[in-house]
Amino acid sequence: MKRFFIILALSCLCLVQTSSAQTNTKDFTTPGTYKFVVPKGITMLTVSLWGAGGWGGGGNGTGGKGGFVSGSVNVKEGETLLFIVGPGGTRGKEGGITAIRRDTANIAIAAAGGNGSSHGGRGGDGGPSGMGGTIGSGLFHSGNSGAGASMTNGGIGGSTSTGMNGKNGASLKGGTNNAKAIGEGWGGDGWFGGGAAATFESAMLSGDPYASGGGGGGSNYTKGLSGTITNSSKGSEGGVGSNSGVYGKISVSLGR
Repeated sequence: MKRFFIILALSCLCLVQTSSAQTNTKDFTTPGTYKFVVPKGITMLTVSLWGAGGWGGGGNGTGGKGGFVSGSVNVKEGETLLFIVGPGGTRGKEGGITAIRRDTANIAIAAAGGNGSSHGGRGGDGGPSGMGGTIGSGLFHSGNSGAGASMTNGGIGGSTSTGMNGKNGASLKGGTNNAKAIGEGWGGDGWFGGGAAATFESAMLSGDPYASGGGGGGSNYTKGLSGTITNSSKGSEGGVGSNSGVYGKISVSLGR
């Protein structure tokens, strides 16, 4: 009988140790805005944010990858944070930011990749500084792709002498253009958005322009994070051809 109680006590101890080692983690994977109320006794969150991928742009295009950021956030129990999961780029829309906010102040942002172009241009990746898109090939391009955003400015829109220049990116917003496939070559959203590619126009196209290349990627933001911070371009994948970019994602772990 004494031996039985010793075994039972050891078993209970193992269960307690296993339970305390478990991490309470929650993922947000569907685009939208969520209110996160900090649970009782929690003073710190460990967060990871994957930025959304850009639209492929149709044809032979490829969207840029989103950015990635991670780190710690100091919090108070009972306070409410906003979690924003960005949609992937798609026809008619650039990829949206994935962000954590306290009221209206941004804590962290993972930028979206730029949209591609149907004649082979690739959208730039989101990241610490967004990457520029690449120029397409074939007959329907003669201008420049969109430039990536920096931490202080939006990406510059592509220029051309035979169509229309792409628009520059701005705070939280990627640049746009007048491409036939609406959204082709647009810049990804971010702390600052990427620039849009220029478009090619010709009488052969009856006034319907094509993007000359991919849009630039947006820039990440990490100034509200602490601890060990990661800031990279390893976010969600961009779409290929007519496929949309992969959604953004937020993963949060509770700490005391």
